[in-house]
Amino acid sequence: MDERQPKSEEPIDHTTIKNYVVAKKLGWEISGPFYTILPTPKAEYVEKCAEEVNALKYYLLKTVIIKDQFDKDHLARRNFEDQNPKIGTFFSEYSKLGGNMLNRSIICMENIIEEIAKKYPPIAEKLNTMARISEVRKELGKYTRSDFQDKVNFAKKLDIEVSLGLA
Repeated sequence: MDERQPKSEEPIDHTTIKNYVVAKKLGWEISGPFYTILPTPKAEYVEKCAEEVNALKYYLLKTVIIKDQFDKDHLARRNFEDQNPKIGTFFSEYSKLGGNMLNRSIICMENIIEEIAKKYPPIAEKLNTMARISEVRKELGKYTRSDFQDKVNFAKKLDIEVSLGLA
């Protein structure tokens, strides 16, 4: 059994975690999700990319920004998550600022563009230009050393690129 899984059967969602954070008097701010609807990509463009499209929709519709007291201290955050598995699970599944979440979104965009390029090269080129994935990928390299506000700005920029990719 994964030790990071919550011991209770209570579902982990934005409402329950916000209530948990308030009850524990952690003083964190949780904002989002920021989208409620998204454009539907044309089926013929993404017919072989259902998993990637669903991952990007999840990223936009389900993730939140969590401002905690740890900022750049990743070790302290990991220790806290290990001692509070409910929060650790929530962070890994819903935190918009998690490096793995961001990287997965970029990979999904790259895969979608690559698949579109096989049948519709001009559309893939346009999408690649609009989404600027190569620029975003370069920025991700310095992401872990960024402060909280820079991470928020990066995540919001990725939101825009991802939503353009789904249009």
